[in-house]
Amino acid sequence: MPFFKKKKDKQAKEMKIRRTITILKARKRNFENKAEELRRKAKDALIHGQKDKARSLLLRSKYYIRQAKKYDGMLSNLEAISTHIEIGEDLKVQTDTLKEAESLLRETAAEVSPEKIGATMSDISDHMSTIEMAGDISAESIDSGIDELSVDDELERLSMEVALEKEFPEIPKKETSKESDEEVLDELELLRREIEKEKEKS
Repeated sequence: MPFFKKKKDKQAKEMKIRRTITILKARKRNFENKAEELRRKAKDALIHGQKDKARSLLLRSKYYIRQAKKYDGMLSNLEAISTHIEIGEDLKVQTDTLKEAESLLRETAAEVSPEKIGATMSDISDHMSTIEMAGDISAESIDSGIDELSVDDELERLSMEVALEKEFPEIPKKETSKESDEEVLDELELLRREIEKEKEKS
């Protein structure tokens, strides 16, 4: 059965139930009104001393009361059924909503799964490590290939030359070849030591 036809049939049944409830309520109220009217007449008959008539009217009143109770029972049943239909409809809507919510929750959970978050954090850590390594490499000295010991030796020689020049400013500076550097420095060192000895004697 097509969905729209099924829905239409369902609505027609629900309307029939509500219409029947309305009719039963009217019938019950009619019986109650008749019973009440006969009871008033029975009371009036008693006031006028018509006991037998009052009894007959009360019997008829009881009959209508009994009929009203029957209709009250039928109404209770139909109203209970109608209420449960409404509850069922609400539960169906809630079930559909829960299914949709569960589906959305499942999709969201898949997007924020611990595995995906762990993988993402691992990727971030790797990227940061790569950048850190690149920074370390870029900060390395471009003179890393120079022999630092030879630089220190040259610095010591220059310090000796400066000290001697301060002691003997009259000694002119002269260029020395690379081969004679050590001989000149040795001589200067001997001369410096002699000067120190002379100072100690004096």
